Amino acid sequence: MTDLTLRNEFISEPHLPTELSGTQCVAFEDELLICGGFTHIHCYSYHTKLKAYRRIRSYPDSLNQMRGHVVIACSTLLHHKANEHEIILLSFGGKNGHCQSHTLMMKYHSVWNDKQKQLNEWISLINEQTKEKLALREYIDGTRACIGGTNLNLLFITYQKKMDILDLNNFQYLQTEIKLPQTYLYHCMVPFQYFDVNLPNYFILMQQNQCLLLKFDEATLSMKVEKLPFPNGLKGTIGYGYVCVLGHIVLFGGRIFNNATDSVYIYSIANQNWIKSTFKLPVRMGHS
Repeated sequence: MTDLTLRNEFISEPHLPTELSGTQCVAFEDELLICGGFTHIHCYSYHTKLKAYRRIRSYPDSLNQMRGHVVIACSTLLHHKANEHEIILLSFGGKNGHCQSHTLMMKYHSVWNDKQKQLNEWISLINEQTKEKLALREYIDGTRACIGGTNLNLLFITYQKKMDILDLNNFQYLQTEIKLPQTYLYHCMVPFQYFDVNLPNYFILMQQNQCLLLKFDEATLSMKVEKLPFPNGLKGTIGYGYVCVLGHIVLFGGRIFNNATDSVYIYSIANQNWIKSTFKLPVRMGHS
């Protein structure tokens, strides 16, 4: 690989502040924001340069615990706008048995800025005219979402065999019904982008035995689906961790029939080919 070089080693980082499973992470400047998980409702910021953790305000106690929720970052949400030193977090979904679905937002200021007091509180979204609480549909655990749209104001939400599209400016769903070719839960969903190529309404979905390219047309509110290559070694796998970096999607672990794995696969978006890494994860990982 010429544009993404992986060394056959792992570098140790500081221990996690608590056991994490099924957490959601968002990158912000030099921080990695860790939001909730299967066994807790706590939130943390990990500073990648300082190599340290700090607590952020936890989710409301009424949630008790979280399972397979979604956290996305945006610059505008209804009347809320983030300045250059802020980020807006939208957290939702996670419905499963005794775990309830939720819709909350936080305007995050860095907890590493000691010059000013940081509130960083999870709050409900309020309709400014009616003063009523706003909530998304009750999404089940394992739902995924990405920001898109020409103006980056659309939220694309994939779950089971459906895709919903939400306009973040007015918090209204677009009147369109999009069906997916198979059930998607705990899958990989990333924007289609590499280096200088960024198509805001294109997304890649991966799970079990399929890799798909979704192309949404804002003018007609229609979706086209194309099949992409998928490696035999990943067939039947769900729940892997994933990150999109330097034009590649890197998949970590995953589980097959509740058995966690330690494999690492890399997909080149530009070349549309797969490579299985020669090294394995130091621990098996199967519910990310």
